[in-house]
Amino acid sequence: LLGVHLNLLRKMEPVTVLLPFDPTGHSPAGEYAQQFASKFLINEDEQAETVRSPDSTSLAGARLASLYDEDSRPQPMEQDRITLDDFQGAATEVTWAVRRAIASGTDPKEICILARDLSRYGPALEEAFRMVPGKDGGEPVWTGSLTTPLRRDPVVHDALVLLQVVSQDFPRGPTVELLSTPRMIWQLVMGSEPAAWSPDGAAVDRWSRRAGILGGLDHWIRDLPREAGFVPTWNLETEEELAAATRRCEQAGASAQAVVHALAGLHKRFQEEIPTTWSGHADRYRRMLELLPDRTELNDLLDDMANLDRIGDDSPVTGQEALSWLEQAVDDSTLSPQSRDRGGIRVLDAMQARGLTFSRLYLIGFHAGSFPRIGREDPFLDDRLRRQIQDELGRPLASRLGDGGEERLLLALMLGSTRDDLHLSWQRADDTGRAVSPSAALREMARAVLGVPDTIRLHQERVRRRSVHPHVRLAELGSDTGMLHPEEAHALAAFSCEGTAPDPAVGAGSLGLSRQTLAMLQATERFRFGPTGWDGRVGPMGDRREFQWSTTALEDLGRCPLRFFFRRVLKVEELEGELSPLEIAPVDMGTAVHKLLELVYSDLNETGSFAEPDAPTLVARAGRLLDTNWDTAFRRIDHRVADHLRPLWRIQESIWKEAVVRFLETDLTRLSDLGPLTIDIETYLHREIDLGDGVTIHPGGKFDRLIHQGDTVHVADYKTSGRLGKRISISEMLKGNQLQVPIYHLLAEQRPTVELLGVGPGYAGPESRAEFTGFARDDQFEGLTETLRVLAGLLSAGLYPIKDKSPSCSYCAYKAGCRINHPPTLEREAGSKDSRDFIRLAGKNSFKNRTLLHDLVQEEGS
Repeated sequence: LLGVHLNLLRKMEPVTVLLPFDPTGHSPAGEYAQQFASKFLINEDEQAETVRSPDSTSLAGARLASLYDEDSRPQPMEQDRITLDDFQGAATEVTWAVRRAIASGTDPKEICILARDLSRYGPALEEAFRMVPGKDGGEPVWTGSLTTPLRRDPVVHDALVLLQVVSQDFPRGPTVELLSTPRMIWQLVMGSEPAAWSPDGAAVDRWSRRAGILGGLDHWIRDLPREAGFVPTWNLETEEELAAATRRCEQAGASAQAVVHALAGLHKRFQEEIPTTWSGHADRYRRMLELLPDRTELNDLLDDMANLDRIGDDSPVTGQEALSWLEQAVDDSTLSPQSRDRGGIRVLDAMQARGLTFSRLYLIGFHAGSFPRIGREDPFLDDRLRRQIQDELGRPLASRLGDGGEERLLLALMLGSTRDDLHLSWQRADDTGRAVSPSAALREMARAVLGVPDTIRLHQERVRRRSVHPHVRLAELGSDTGMLHPEEAHALAAFSCEGTAPDPAVGAGSLGLSRQTLAMLQATERFRFGPTGWDGRVGPMGDRREFQWSTTALEDLGRCPLRFFFRRVLKVEELEGELSPLEIAPVDMGTAVHKLLELVYSDLNETGSFAEPDAPTLVARAGRLLDTNWDTAFRRIDHRVADHLRPLWRIQESIWKEAVVRFLETDLTRLSDLGPLTIDIETYLHREIDLGDGVTIHPGGKFDRLIHQGDTVHVADYKTSGRLGKRISISEMLKGNQLQVPIYHLLAEQRPTVELLGVGPGYAGPESRAEFTGFARDDQFEGLTETLRVLAGLLSAGLYPIKDKSPSCSYCAYKAGCRINHPPTLEREAGSKDSRDFIRLAGKNSFKNRTLLHDLVQEEGS
């Protein structure tokens, strides 16, 4: 296009071209323009005329000629006319610029917020203007060159998802996204359903992940209701938990049935024969888009698609081709919501601002990666070829890498565009906290501001480092601009109320926040000694003498009280990971193996096989029962992998079957050596346990097997993964990390032996069985009961402190809600007294003088 524009200029002679350089002087920043002019604009016999303003009003003035001139030392700029700030994050940087601009009182048309590239600041700019009330309560008027991708428009995004879902047979990810959008008009699909019906996208996401649905309407119809209604018994240890889970799953199954009914209706609505022309596809897409709010830009693109029939051949157009064309057309389109000049503040990129002047300039994004622009060579037309074409045709062809000349010229143009004030800012870190370096051009700013290119001195004398702490940030924002959003005013009021309850009336506005919200902000962002009610201290939840939790729940509490709070108290479900087509979830495999062993051992027990056990007979009968019950136990997995994983599943199935057969042979041979037995299968047991010091708990558990041999009792628990030895570690029990085995030991009055039996390909030899017969020393037993008393005390008082960081924190499902990396919270926890005993549990171990808390306290004192 540069060459075309140049041809037009030459045909329109005479034309006066204004160039941003002084032909009589030396200006490194203007060399790029000078070289371009000498090559393409000025003939050899022509001389550029210098035009000087008799009273230049540019703030930078003659200093522009000194940019990038290593020998130049200009006069420093007036200190009160330029500010330099560094921020963390684009949102904070833009908020400051917008508030300052509006608060300045200058004619909005004389204000410009300028960046080398605005695309990095789009969402931040929109949010910053939204937060400031304009005329009649609306947003402030602004005009700019900011463009946003058409795909970012919510309706357009939903439209492409809808087309993808229908055209590609309901792939899991897009289908969940479609079920989650509030803009879909499902009533047009459901017909007789209530007008207010809308699917629960989050629940569908969980169910479809567990079901391993990859796509296909048949899979949704077959697998989703079954998975939603499936009761996972592997982690249910009481009859009450089982009953509650059954009720929840019945409701979930009904909801899932409504969802698949909606998907089937969507398919039925558009199941007509797929068109083979561009216009046919466009008409079909229009009918689909009736389910979403109207969007003019999409209709225009569909008109363009329909017109392709006029210029294309007669070959049929597939649905994938049509969808790909539309997606590409959307990706190539942008929205310019502020491009029409409505007045107000100018928000421009460096290219659009060339030749314009302003009273106030807010130059943002002065950091590496934003300015100067990073050149990237075109893989199809590199700079070497571009230079050859330029030399042969005599037409300019822009260099993609360049030598930085254009960026130097743009810096001079940007600095020269302001007459009164310049506010320069950059990010020291992005919104995620990743460090960002200031622009290399900051050295030239030091030359213009201080008279010497000394960035260290510039930082020391002129740069203001804006705090990221919300209290300091809001206080500075309010004092500098006099403008705070009601939400910000509430937060600042909370931070400012040291030692007192914040006044809800302070900073009140249209968005009133509750007293509790203010108290939370005040409490959580302060460094103080000792925790607050917002640090996992929710208050008493009943008498500790009456509290009842399952064994697994107590183990969760010991490992991390905060995780226990999220999962067991708030009932926040963990979102399962996305399964690949070649993956079977370990929990599904474990559930199936447990079910299989339950069926096999129940049948053996009911037929009296353990009354007079004979090893060969037991093993032979168990083998037949395994074959009989295998399909029943593994039906859920078999259904899920039926279409896309059948060959690989058969291989894995044979490996697991071999492992289970090996386990049965070993286990039944060992049981037959014990003589006549009475076995209870899948037994629920509750028992009151006196922990001493007046503390009594009522834990419950479900035993895979409870074996009675005369007066001797054995509790057996199957494990399909994990190291068995760690589960019977005395030290881990005392720390509260492994509590299932000792609580099982305490639940039965006879204090039974607890056996952990490894079932699966990963278990062989001695490592396939671990046995706990009790504590070798009284102090170890006392240490365990003390640990349980500490945990009971946490529950009774409603205390859920943060535990010391561990490797599991990195993959914890609740890490987004945890403040393990929040310095003020860690400071308060370090000074806590209510959870000090719990924190000390980590120091316990099985060695003498380390099993009880008073041992650790004495050690700390010494």
